[in-house]
Formats: sequence, structure tokens, C-alpha cells
Amino acid sequence: MDIDVQELNLKNILNQIRPDLYTSIFTEQDRYKLIEYVLEIINDYVEENTNIVADPDFDDIIYEDISDIIYEQYENYLYPEYYFTYNDTVENELTEIIDFAFEIFYICFIPERSLEITSQNTFKNPDSTKNTKNKEDITKIITYLKSKPQPEQRTNEWYEFRHNLITASNAYKAFESDAMKNQLIYEKCQPIKTVSGSSDSQNQSKQVNINTPFHWGQKYEPVSVMIYEYMYNTKIGDFGCIKHDKYFFLGASPDGINIDPNSEKYGVMLEIKNIVNREITGIPKKEYWVQTQLQMETCGLDECDFLETRFIEYENENAFLMDTSNTPDDSTHTNNHQSIEKTAKNEYKGVIMYFANKDGNPFYVYKPMNIKTYIDFQTWEETEMERLESLGYIWIKNLYWRLDCFSCVLIKRNIKWFNENLHFLEELWKTVEYERVHGYAHRAPKSSKKQTKNRIETTTSNKSICLIKINSDTGDVDFDQNNSITKESDAISNDATKTVQLSNSPLTHKPNIMQFFKIRTQSFDESKHNTN
Repeated sequence: MDIDVQELNLKNILNQIRPDLYTSIFTEQDRYKLIEYVLEIINDYVEENTNIVADPDFDDIIYEDISDIIYEQYENYLYPEYYFTYNDTVENELTEIIDFAFEIFYICFIPERSLEITSQNTFKNPDSTKNTKNKEDITKIITYLKSKPQPEQRTNEWYEFRHNLITASNAYKAFESDAMKNQLIYEKCQPIKTVSGSSDSQNQSKQVNINTPFHWGQKYEPVSVMIYEYMYNTKIGDFGCIKHDKYFFLGASPDGINIDPNSEKYGVMLEIKNIVNREITGIPKKEYWVQTQLQMETCGLDECDFLETRFIEYENENAFLMDTSNTPDDSTHTNNHQSIEKTAKNEYKGVIMYFANKDGNPFYVYKPMNIKTYIDFQTWEETEMERLESLGYIWIKNLYWRLDCFSCVLIKRNIKWFNENLHFLEELWKTVEYERVHGYAHRAPKSSKKQTKNRIETTTSNKSICLIKINSDTGDVDFDQNNSITKESDAISNDATKTVQLSNSPLTHKPNIMQFFKIRTQSFDESKHNTN
């Protein structure tokens, strides 16, 4: 990228963005020369470090390095030999010039790595957030994306489709260590997972581990979408797995795209991370930033809202009801008419109705955001209870949640970064294609020790224990109300037994299923750890 001061018209840009920029030491001509010089240094820095923008600390790293270079170049001004005190005036004016140069760079050449969105959907630097596409362009793109053929999920065609793609969620490995690249190559070289018979039956019979961070994220993703739609008055659409039109080996499965043409966010993609055990800083991790860039490139869109949330679950309904934004003298703070929209700290809260299908796998129903009073919730709850029970689902309990942390930042499409780093993805895929034919066994990971245990979770409650087994053929429920937990049949005796505690039923017509419901069995590998 060649910096052309004439083309940029620095004087006009300076007057528009920083009309108050004034220096008492440097002349106007000197200021323009310095800005041009700083821009050239920034450009050279990025050109020599093509992938550095993906680093979470990119903003701090480049600013500190560029500032050090500029200060060193002008050390005669900063530390004159005849002057024994530190010359703050020169440094302050240089800092102003450096700041302005970065503003120009992010507006005219590459976007900032990410921009924090306030609750009013505004930004620190509005000039750097202008969408380059108009509504008609966005409508054409969304219509086209909807028209792209999608294999039915969990079918052989679906597995093959994804197997032949570097998806956005794992593309970051191509920019990491050799070990990470090796892992991705090995994964893509292995035989395709296939299914036999009905995909629905296969899907339903597979047991789901409800105690993993992965499942937590899946469970709360619809809640994150509801809150996002409610806060920004928009609508999110699902588009499945999309293949890049030009680079056949690239694909993306965005969590959603804003599809309401009347929304300010129309055409903005959405990527959600429901965090369990790490700090939410508002700075996207490298793998997530790369993921959003691949998503935007694949879909041809220019903006992505990166949403991170953390949810906390209440112990029971009473704790949920007690944590309210109503003041004691508020007339709505009474029983059925009590508001259940927000907590005492003005955080959103809500309810998930937890059901199980005939195979014991979870099925969740979410209280809509527009149901704000307890009496309206009870009406909705009873309706959903009757509907789901008529379809053969078993109610387990209600989950009561509150929003503990919400961070939404805008990530702009960085075409320059993609073009200059595409070769890493191309080289990796060429390796995959070659080793699928000539062998990939040398990339197999070292064997790890897998321990499989029978495990029983105990409780200190004096209430009786009820284990439920659902017959997958008939859908009948078998109850064992003995106060003991028995071992599984030989077919699953090597799996770990999990139990989930029930809440008392708030509705009289709900089955009194005692305290425990058995939903799954699973072996686990202690050598593997989830790092969200």
C-alpha cells in the first residue's frame, strides 16, 4: 500500500476529524510531513507483520512500537543536550500527531481490530464504522445466501460437505504452530463420519452430556440471541453452513445475520460466545477474530457483532423471584403481578423450561423477553407444558438465569488481512489433498490414557430418590423409587452415570417425579480439558 498524501488530502481530513489539533512547536507543513511519515511507518510495520492484526494485543503492540520509533527519531527534541529537564511539550505534540495518524490509518486503510458498542449502539469513533454497503446490496446478499443449497444436518451429505471445508471456527489453526496445523490436517484427512438409517433416529439416540461448557454454550445461545434482538430491536436469521464462492475449501457457519431491513444492524453478522470460566475483556481472542473474518469473507458481508455473555443460574424459583428490580413500595412488587424482567442490579433475567425426549436428551423452551410479569409467565408456562407433554416430552425442571456479563463489539471486515494471509489456508489445504492420497498416519496424535469409570453422584437430601428410564421404543417411563442407585446393564456398565436434580413442580398437573431424573450415560477422557 503506497501512501499518497495528495490523494488523502490530509488538510481536509485533519479539519474534519481533529479541527482542534494544534501544535506550538511544529509548523503546519511540519505536521503534514510528520503525519505522512508516521503513516508510512505504520504501513511498513503492518506489511512486515501481516498476521499481527489478529493478535488480541495488536492495538497496544503497534502503538507502542510506532511511538518508540517516532520518539527515537526526534530524541534531539525530546532530550536536547542543553536542556536538563524532560521536554513534555514536544512529546505531547508528537503524541497528538501519532494519534491522528492512527485515526487516518484505521479510516482510510484498514479498520480497527474491534470497536466497542454501547447500549445506544454508538461508537467511540463513528467515522471508522460506516458500512460500505447500502440496503439494496445487503438485501441481494442475504437473498443469495438463503438460496444456497444446504445439506440436511447429520446426514452423510452434511458430514461430507463439512469434511471438505476449512470452517471459520478452526481456520485459526492454519496461522498457529506446526502442532496446531498438524492437528487440523489430521482431522481433515481422516475418513468421513457416516451414518446409517434415519438421520433423525441417529440424532435422537445419541446421548448428550449436559455438564460440559460446550453444552452450556448451546443451551444459552438462544438466550443471547433473544437479549441481542431485544436490546437492538432487530431480528436474527439462521443460514447454516455456507461455502465460499471462490475458495471451495473455505466455509462458515455464522450464529446468525441481522435480517430486519428496518434495523440499523441490517446485514451485520452475529457471532456468540457464552463464557463459562474466563474473564470477558471486550477484546476478541485471536481464534475468534480470525473466525469472524472468515465468516465475513465467505458471506460477502462487512460487519460482525462479536457477542460474549455470561449467565448465572439461580438455585431455585424463590431466589429468582426475590432478585428483582422492583422497589419495596412498588405496587407491582406483589405476587402474580411482580416484574420478572430484571434483577436488583438491573440485569436481564429469565426462565428456561427443561424437558427430555424419549431418549433422555434435553429439549429447552425459552421464556420470551416480552413476558415481564409472573402472572404472564405462569400462563405461558402452562401452555408450553401442555404442548410439550402432548408431544411426548417429559418436564424435568425450570432453569432460572440472570445475565452476569454482556459484551458486544463490532469487528469490521479486513480484506487486506485476508488477502495477505490466504496463502496459509491454501497451503494447508494442498497438504490435506496430498496426504489424503499418499498417507497421513505420521500426523496421528500420541495416544492418551483414557479412563472410564462408573460414577454415582450423591446428595445430602433426605428426600426419596427416583430414577427414570425412558423406553426408546415405546416412550414409556419406568420409575424406580427405591432409595438406592443401581448399576446399569452390561451394555453400558462402563459408562459414567449422571443425574440431574429436579425442582418441585410449580403446576399441580405436572407429574410428581420426586427428586432425581436419570438422563444420560457417558465415558469421559481425563486427558482432555475444555478451554473456553
